[in-house]
Amino acid sequence: MTTKNKLAKLTNTVHEAHETKSHEAQERRYRAEEALRTITRAEEHKRDRALMKDVKACAREQAKTLDCVLGRKK
Repeated sequence: MTTKNKLAKLTNTVHEAHETKSHEAQERRYRAEEALRTITRAEEHKRDRALMKDVKACAREQAKTLDCVLGRKK
């Protein structure tokens, strides 16, 4: 392998490593933004009293169904 080819290979490896780190940073940023949107939306739901009343009723129904599946009858 010539010196030029070795240098080209080294340059490509460094460039690929930089792209990988850049992509990982971009992915972490995207996940953080998505998590923030999810948390914000959950807080909006918590403040909606009528919705939370319905959510609790739904949760009770599902818990009752799961109790039957587990063999715990109420």
